[in-house]
Amino acid sequence: MLKSRIRKSLSVLLAASMSVSVLSSCNKGDTDFPVLEYPENSTSVVSESSASDETLQLTEISIASPYSEQTLDLIVRLYYAKVNGLMPEDSTGADIDTDFLMSFDIPWVVFPKYTSSEGATVSSLTLWDEAGEMPDLVLVEDVKGAVDGGFIVPYDEYLSGNDIISGNSIYPEALLYSVYDGNYYGLPFYQTVMLLVGNSEYIPDSGILPFRSDIEEFESYLEAVDDQYGDGELVIFAGGYELLPYLSSSFNNDNRTSYMFLDDLDLTGNIDSCVGFVEDLYDRGLTSDTDVNGADPRISRSACMWITSSGNVDMWNNYYPESLYYSTIPSASSDSAGIPYATVYSFCLTSSCEDKSFASDLAAFMCFDPDAQMLLNRLEPQRGYLPCLSSSLLWDIVCDDDVFGTEAMLFEQMLPRAVYCPGSSSALHSSVDTYNMNYFASHDQGESPDYDPEECLP
Repeated sequence: MLKSRIRKSLSVLLAASMSVSVLSSCNKGDTDFPVLEYPENSTSVVSESSASDETLQLTEISIASPYSEQTLDLIVRLYYAKVNGLMPEDSTGADIDTDFLMSFDIPWVVFPKYTSSEGATVSSLTLWDEAGEMPDLVLVEDVKGAVDGGFIVPYDEYLSGNDIISGNSIYPEALLYSVYDGNYYGLPFYQTVMLLVGNSEYIPDSGILPFRSDIEEFESYLEAVDDQYGDGELVIFAGGYELLPYLSSSFNNDNRTSYMFLDDLDLTGNIDSCVGFVEDLYDRGLTSDTDVNGADPRISRSACMWITSSGNVDMWNNYYPESLYYSTIPSASSDSAGIPYATVYSFCLTSSCEDKSFASDLAAFMCFDPDAQMLLNRLEPQRGYLPCLSSSLLWDIVCDDDVFGTEAMLFEQMLPRAVYCPGSSSALHSSVDTYNMNYFASHDQGESPDYDPEECLP
């Protein structure tokens, strides 16, 4: 059955992923994935229902995510179809008849808790916990915060594999990013990437910045924008301090380098060069954190370019309708294939979940089964949130998007080289952003503070 397959081959994937030579975060354990054994008869195994079964025992499963109750119900029904061998051979998640899925009598009732596309924050988890309303599965970006709060438990005891996937079907580093103290606390569901977004009203006559550029091209482009449009009121690049954490590889010869040199603080010369580059942008008036009125220049529409997460594509497109273009973080060399900085959003198993075996199987299905991911992207696509699976059929759906499809297709080729880093809801990201903002504000006011990476990374 699918669930036994889920247990069998994720162990292969997890064991294989532990051999990846570069771990992108210091919070990961160095121990091997434990050897796990499971009883032959799992309590979560589902038997096929029949029309004559009038005493069907229903099990409740609550899931915190951005998806509607109807979509989650269909996902659980797809899971049921696969568990019981009812999936039509010629169907995939991209085209399966939803009426066919609705015809099943399933033994589960799904209760959604709604979150943004970024999932639940630690604050939300705290409120749910205090109210006794913690869901069974929860989409989380700040997995470490959820671990530290005691809200989630590892999957290790309940899962070890899934032979419908392999080590080549998922980005291993995305899986490893949710490992703490040698335990797997999250299953990667989707991911975002950091990118540059520009206002097409301010493209210089020399042409738009290429989707992939190097440091020199990027700086020259900002100069060209300033020469043609700079009037004392426009901000050429908004919030230069936000660039710094994602320039590590750019100032380390385009080698994969951790967020803010987190694992590479011995590269002091590279850190100094990176900080110096951003300082120069401030000194030359090519970046500012505020407009002439002290407001956020992105909100006052006086910014020509800024950095953002791909998860914010819809937000900025709504604010700047049909006016934006996108580029990757600049590389050290124009010959570089590009190293994206990405953030993983993982499904986590809560400590209060009563049927952890079933919930774990379902989470693995939602995260690792291409049909499940295709159905989700068909029903409720989350624009700018990219797959953690390499399935070409899945990526075809994502890349068909009329707003971000072309960029998604380009990132599909780059993601195997991604460096994974904390997202905006994590304490580490907030600490780094605050330190960098204060540092460059002091520098911009003529002060000469010392940049201390260890203070920036508490």
